[in-house]
Amino acid sequence: STDLLVPSDAFLPYENQLVVLAYFFSDATNPQPEQLSALRRWFWLSGFSERYRGAVEGILEQDLTAVDNLIMGDNDAMHVRISLVDNDILKRQFWKNSAFCKTFVVMLANNAPKNLTNGEAIDIREALTSFNNKEFHHIFPKDFLKKLGVNSDKRNALANICMLSASQNKHISNDPPSVYLTKSYSALSKDAGPVFKSNLIPESTDAPWRTDKYELFLKQRAKIILNEIHKPCGTT
Repeated sequence: STDLLVPSDAFLPYENQLVVLAYFFSDATNPQPEQLSALRRWFWLSGFSERYRGAVEGILEQDLTAVDNLIMGDNDAMHVRISLVDNDILKRQFWKNSAFCKTFVVMLANNAPKNLTNGEAIDIREALTSFNNKEFHHIFPKDFLKKLGVNSDKRNALANICMLSASQNKHISNDPPSVYLTKSYSALSKDAGPVFKSNLIPESTDAPWRTDKYELFLKQRAKIILNEIHKPCGTT
C-alpha cells in the first residue's frame, strides 16, 4: 500500500501476488535495493501479462522458486516475459474485475494524477480504498458517444478512462471533450501541460480531443499508455 499504492485487495490484480510477496519478506531478512526493484518490476509484469489467468498452481510454484533464486542473489529470477502492442490496449474495455484494468488503475495512481477540472491532486487513497466508479472518468462521456452512434463496448474502452475526483466528475456532465477539456486547459493555464500529462492525455495543439475525434484519440492515447506501461515493467 505504501510502495505500490495498492491500499486494498479490491485493487490487487491477483491474490497470488500477495502470496509471492509475503513469501519473499518471510525469508529475506535484509532486502537489498536490487531485490526490491526486481519485486516491483515483477508486480507490474505479472499484472499486465495476466500471469495468473490460467494454470495458477504451476505459475505460483514457478514464482515461489524464483523468489528463492532472488534471495540467493539472482536479481533476474523474477523476470516475466510480456508482449504488448497498441492494439492490446485499444481492444480492452474497462472492467473492474479485470486484472489488467486493476493494474492499469494502480499505474494511473502511481503517476500522481491531478483533476482535469482544477489541477488539484487526487486523493489516491480515497479513490482506491474501494472500487468507486465515480472516481473514474470517461474522457469522452458515454452519453456523448452514444449520441454519435458509438457502440457500448467502444464507449467503455480502457483508453477512454482516467481518474477524477467524484466531486469534480459531476461538473463535467456530458459535455464533449472539445468543450470541457478546452475550458479546463485554458483555466489551468501554465499548469495544463503537467495536469494532462499526469493523466496520460495528449495536450498538443492537434490533440484529437480538441475536435472530438474519438477513434484517433483512442489510438493516440493507447500509444501513450503502452509507453507508460513499459516504464515500470522495464520493457521497450
